[in-house]
Amino acid sequence: MGDECQRIDGPLRTPSRLILDGAVSALESAIIRSIDRVLGNISG
Repeated sequence: MGDECQRIDGPLRTPSRLILDGAVSALESAIIRSIDRVLGNISG
């Protein structure tokens, strides 16, 4: 299992990996903003 992950990780540390990281970051930001908005509405 570990071997396979490393073999895949090498070649993919290129645009596709960067795009994936960017998508995950954007998703996290959106979720955090949504939670902040909901909490703000509840407390405000």
